[in-house]
Amino acid sequence: MYYKEYIKTVSKYLVKKINNQYGGNYLTKQTKLRLPNFFHLETILDHFDTIHDKNVLEVGVGNGLNGSIILSKLFNLYTGLEPIEHIFNIAEENCKKFECDIEFINETIEDFKTDNEYHLIIFKNSIFFTDLDKTIEKIDNLLTKDGIVIIDNPIPKPSGWGSNKLNEDSKEFDPEIWNRRKDELEEVDKVLRNITIFNVNKHELRRSNIYVLTR
Repeated sequence: MYYKEYIKTVSKYLVKKINNQYGGNYLTKQTKLRLPNFFHLETILDHFDTIHDKNVLEVGVGNGLNGSIILSKLFNLYTGLEPIEHIFNIAEENCKKFECDIEFINETIEDFKTDNEYHLIIFKNSIFFTDLDKTIEKIDNLLTKDGIVIIDNPIPKPSGWGSNKLNEDSKEFDPEIWNRRKDELEEVDKVLRNITIFNVNKHELRRSNIYVLTR
């Protein structure tokens, strides 16, 4: 309970600080910096007694604004992988702006090399971009014995995507691109359903299937 209250307090503090620094409702209107996904937070806090001493790896951190900046304040080490260079550069700039504690690395999970072990590995709408066999093997090598993996895999629907080529109600919608994405998402679900080296719990939310992996 202490950590749940702590996260709420830190989140409110950061929201207030950023809005005061940049004016008005800058947080939501200008940067779209979001609080962490509270389903993810509940899962993390239910799994660990403490989190300030834990290491986190987020795969596909994007521009850092989708909860990562706030989460990074709560852990011992927060590593964010982002393989797309221009997005990686934006993430670093956002991190400086909001004084976050993320170690950004411009690499894929498949190529990532480190001596660190991670208690928590997060994929938010990113695992379908990876080579699944290599990714599962890398997770197995990086995760601590008491660790947890949270994989947020979108439900295959042609709506709500950042690219209009994937949104059926857009004039830019491209059925071929959408079908490729749909196949990628369904392949992730298939692989995770049949995985044997981890215990897997699936949670169906409104827009995502969330898989929680433990040893």
